Amino acid sequence: MDAQLERLGLAPHVTDADLAQAYEDTPAPEKGVIKNAVAMAHALTRGWAMASERTVHLGSAVLKESARPAAFAVFLYHPECFPLPALASAITLALVARVPHVAVVAPVPWDRAFLFACDFLSVPWVYSTDVDVSALVAALAVAGDGVVVDLGAGGFPTPLAFAPEDYAVVDTLGPSPQTDAYARILGGLRRTDPGQRSRWYLAYSEEDVRARFVLPPRLLGGWPWDRLGPEDFLVRTSIFS
Repeated sequence: MDAQLERLGLAPHVTDADLAQAYEDTPAPEKGVIKNAVAMAHALTRGWAMASERTVHLGSAVLKESARPAAFAVFLYHPECFPLPALASAITLALVARVPHVAVVAPVPWDRAFLFACDFLSVPWVYSTDVDVSALVAALAVAGDGVVVDLGAGGFPTPLAFAPEDYAVVDTLGPSPQTDAYARILGGLRRTDPGQRSRWYLAYSEEDVRARFVLPPRLLGGWPWDRLGPEDFLVRTSIFS
């Protein structure tokens, strides 16, 4: 697949050396925030298993459904809309579903925490928003049907899209190396008046009851998606007989 992308002028916009350098340069607290997001995604999907085949009898008809991992997943990500832990946990869900090829499209400049997350999750195909997303998807589709997830970057006609206003972050913890690192990771997140949001999504505080999910400080960076799971990275086929 690497050779195919390069032949089509779609070589990644970041090198393995860049990813390795980010892994070395990212401070431990920032790494910890990303690792918490990945660990929580794994914990929330523990026990999940792909149902590869299902048969349903509908009167005299029989419906046979089969499922397999998507051939690829492309994440269109903008850090002003979603924090980096949200991206890391979403990619983890794709990996839990055993998606073999993952690409990320995000605006430059990329900070070291973003590149660390890509390296930590073994995502070698990282592109700026200058890439032709339709051409990238078409190239990856040679391997089979895939999934495009829109986390704010947009520009694709039929993505699995999310409304950023439904996913607020509340951080009311006191200063610490971990919360300082989290604040740096959230630095580019677009802020709006909390009253304008449809709901608080999660909080890192035992006291803020407005959030749908309230997480303890030790899980700082964890991101429990409520509308995305490994099953969204499956390709399903239905046959009536």
